[in-house]
Amino acid sequence: MEADREPLDPAPSWGLVPGMTPDEQVQLFAGIAMSATDAVVASDLDGRVVWVNPAADALFGWPREQLIGRPFTVLLPGTTHASVLATRDLILHRERAAPFLAVGQRRSGETFEVSVTPGVRRDAQGRPRGTHLILREVTPEVEAQQALRDSEARYRAIAETAQEGILAVSPEGEILFANERLAEILRLPMAEVYALGGEGLFAPARAARAARRLAGRSRQAGPEQSDFHYKRPDGSDRVLHVSASALTSADGSVLGSLAMVYDVTEQRAAEETLRRQALHDALTGLPNRILFVDRLETAAARQVRAEDGAVAVLFLDLDNFKEVNDVHGHETGDRVLAAVAGRVEAGVRGTDTVARIGGDEFAVICEGADAQTATQVASRIQQALREPVVVDGTAFPMSLSIGIALSPPRRTEDLLRCADIAMYQAKAAARGSVVVFDEPAAPDRR
Repeated sequence: MEADREPLDPAPSWGLVPGMTPDEQVQLFAGIAMSATDAVVASDLDGRVVWVNPAADALFGWPREQLIGRPFTVLLPGTTHASVLATRDLILHRERAAPFLAVGQRRSGETFEVSVTPGVRRDAQGRPRGTHLILREVTPEVEAQQALRDSEARYRAIAETAQEGILAVSPEGEILFANERLAEILRLPMAEVYALGGEGLFAPARAARAARRLAGRSRQAGPEQSDFHYKRPDGSDRVLHVSASALTSADGSVLGSLAMVYDVTEQRAAEETLRRQALHDALTGLPNRILFVDRLETAAARQVRAEDGAVAVLFLDLDNFKEVNDVHGHETGDRVLAAVAGRVEAGVRGTDTVARIGGDEFAVICEGADAQTATQVASRIQQALREPVVVDGTAFPMSLSIGIALSPPRRTEDLLRCADIAMYQAKAAARGSVVVFDEPAAPDRR
């Protein structure tokens, strides 16, 4: 078989060192092999070990003298034999063989992952004398890579099954990752989520600006929270809550921004309902006492900055309303109250605030109003009640006694109390009267 092979080329010149004798070169390369951190195992044409370096002793646990003469495959057990032998045959016939992974075995029987780089040893005439293998344990690397793959799979599974939409964007605005929940929230195919453009909610340009802004935020600042209105392809409006933070690597470098997206449409509607219920009268829908006082404080602060600086409060009480409840029942009484509330709102100015204080009592805030203006508003309210309120075919003539208090000269916190006193003065005078509080004003301590 040897005679049938093509003539071998001379030894390659790249391995020669100019100016060195062959013995000196042997010493040079032997020194390199002896000090190498990778294991080096040389074998003859029959595959028996003829030389190993100290790193091979340490890697496989075989004393050098016990390994010499053994088949090199004792270091590479099981199915590795076939692949290594096939690789040896390739390189002996001058065919290229790339490094490959195999299973190594220590003298103790322990196996481990090993990277094998094969080579051929030739004599001065280029004839093959055997092979050498450079071996490096890669078990930790393989385990780290597998752990990384497992970790990636685990985090991807978490992201894909999350109840919130997840969007990762690079500093350049490229969408790095979007989960199926986000596509479901947006009612878009996943391909369209990745292709979002223009000035949409998740447009690359806007997302890139967010990534750069978030990169400069300290970790202590926490995520950036905001609500967005989003119109789905079917035309329905949704409220999306976005919690965005910087997306960083293990070494702290910024990779972009990470947004957690929640559809909070129903939640925000429920919150608004609760907020309205807390601040509005359930029967009439008007602001209640709590909201009225808040509006009064706001109006007073605004009027301090205005040139006229005037605020008037009207306190209204239905005359003889108790008879409606006693004769016709509370359900009818409630319907009468709701109708009266509508009449009062119709009688005030567009800038005035009407509230139900409790029972059959109402109050009105008039900004920029002096005594004359406030009295005119009171008159318009009474005019709105000239016609009886009709409930289930029964007409209920209604009238209001109205007290008015002004600031200045009174303090804002005293206005409602003073208007209440004036209302009782009006009630004592005659049904449907209007009285402006005229008690000497206390010092203005605003």
